[in-house]
This record gives sequence, C-alpha cells and structure tokens, in this order.
Amino acid sequence: MANGALSALEHFLTQAMQQSATELLLLPGEPPAFRANGRLVRAEAAPLTAGEIEDIAAAALGLERIAQIGHALGGLYAAVKLSETLHAAVGVARCGGHLSLWARPMQAFIASLNEIPVPEELVRAVEASGPGLVIVTGPRGCGKTTTCYALLEHINATRDVHLALIEYSAEFVFEPKRALIQQRQVGLDAPDATSAIHASLIQNADVLFLGEIRDLDTLAASLSAPENGKLVLTQLHQPTPERAVRKVLELATQEAAPTLRQCLARHLRVIASQMLLPRADGRGRVPAHGVLVPDEGMRRAILEGREIFPTGRPLPSGCRTMTADIARLRDAGIVSADAAREALEVVESYAQAQNHP
Repeated sequence: MANGALSALEHFLTQAMQQSATELLLLPGEPPAFRANGRLVRAEAAPLTAGEIEDIAAAALGLERIAQIGHALGGLYAAVKLSETLHAAVGVARCGGHLSLWARPMQAFIASLNEIPVPEELVRAVEASGPGLVIVTGPRGCGKTTTCYALLEHINATRDVHLALIEYSAEFVFEPKRALIQQRQVGLDAPDATSAIHASLIQNADVLFLGEIRDLDTLAASLSAPENGKLVLTQLHQPTPERAVRKVLELATQEAAPTLRQCLARHLRVIASQMLLPRADGRGRVPAHGVLVPDEGMRRAILEGREIFPTGRPLPSGCRTMTADIARLRDAGIVSADAAREALEVVESYAQAQNHP
C-alpha cells in the first residue's frame, strides 16, 4: 500500500509539472487540483476518497506522525524524496475529520545564479566578508527559498566558510564544495530555532541561513549573530521591504525594541522582495523584485522607528521599487500588459495596507 500510495503522489506531481504547476492539492471528494501560473485548476480525473488521501499522507510522512494531526498538531510539513529526480515539500492537515494534502514539486538540484534572475545587490551582499544581515521577503509561494538556495550554493562554491542552515524542514541536502556545511532541522536536531542558532554560534559558523523568523526569541538570536561577526541570510513572509522592516520591529517587545533597532540599523545589508508573474510566452513565471539597500538616512530611520523609504528625493543607489521592476518586465515583453497591470494592482494594495495598518 505504501509503495502504491507514493507512486500515486509521484504521478500527481508529475502531472503538475507537465502543466507547469507549482502546487498540488488533494481534498476528499475532489479530483487533484494544480496551481498553475497562480491559478487553481482541477484535473480531469475521478474525485479522491478520504481513504486514498490518508494512504498517501501515511506513505509520505508516516502513520504515527499523521495520527498526531488534530489532537497534538495542527499539521505536518516535510520534504519527501519520491525518486532520484523528484523531491517534494508535503504539508498535511485535517478538516472535517479527514486529511488533506498539499505538495510542491522540488527539483533534485539547486538552481544556479545563472539560471534564475537574482538581484545583483543580493549577490554582492552574500559575497562580502564580515558581519551582516540579508533578507529575502515576499508572500508564500513566490520563490524565496529557490532564491536563497541559489545564494547559498554560490557561497558553497566560492567561499571557504563554515555554513550552518537552520530550517523547519530541509528542502535540499547540500553537497559541500568549498564550504563546510551543517544542516539543522528544528524539531529533529534542535528543539527550536533559537537553540539551533546558539549551537551554530558555539561551533563558530561563519554564515547562517535561517529558513524563517517566527518569534521574538528567534529574531533576537538572528540579530545577535551579526553582532558576533556572522553573516545571516533569512526569509520573511512579507510582501515588500518596508513591511519586512516593520514586521521585524513589531516582533520586538517595548523593552527589546531599542536594541533590535540598533542591530538592524547597524548590520542590514539588503532586503529584496519578490513576486512571480506569468511569462508572456506561457513558459512558467518570472520574478519581479523590489530592492532596498539602506543608506545612512534609512539606517537612522530604522534606529528611530520611522518609515524607511525616503520621500521627495531619488532612491539611494542600489534601490528599486517593485513597481519599476514590473514596468521593466512589461516594457521588455517578458510579461504581458494585462499581467503587469494585475501585478501593479497587487503592489498598490500592499502600499495602501502599509499606509493604513
């Protein structure tokens, strides 16, 4: 049953990739659904039963683990190796007493910086020696992990450093090249992200990757690493650089805020936000980026808790807005005018939310 259930999951994910879909969703009473170019599409197949989905979930994550969903856990998330060429991120939850399953196909290799568009400011930020903080931000499913993994592989291939990855679920096992690499999974190798960061500092890691900042303790530990001479690369689920900075400061308690503002103002190298737009040629999606490289005025604004983007003067060197990058993709014919207009409307909604929190 386990092999057959895993084969079914592999089959559904293969179908998803054939349709250039980035997600698979299995719900009882529904046929498999794919998210292609940001839109959900039902497959032309028979509806799945609750039992079929439970078999697939048990085969992917283990019967004992999924038995905890509902009374001990709200859900489970893990990386699953289905074959030598197909890996998947799998999330399982419960609704109406039955299991549902979400999966995202992952390539069995890391995209290089030559294969995906990554802002040059991000590349320079991870190439520079010394302490610093680099943040990649954007909504879920926008390709942040792909970007971060490409940057980490670049470090791995070009720098003689001790690299520590701290993730809630590792989506790829890195092969050491020039770097020495340790990958720590929260819940397996450490009880929480803060403990994993402290372990990495005890062992004098030069570069830390933190898959996500979720709470104040993790934030404080992340910002303590640059204070100890380390480079930190991390992700936030915020749509714009401004919202990312605001989220960091909102996580801080009143007592901790001044210290965290000082660390952020001192060590922030760059924040890059991204969103995915459908390509005009129909061949998948392409990222648009907003980039913030703080100058002294922005650092003072962070320190004082003010809004960081300047008004009434040009953006500092290295900065660009998401609006400008979407226009660039449209003018180059990479995305259609309709897709650009929809994306600009989304960016405008972010700006309105920023102004009216």
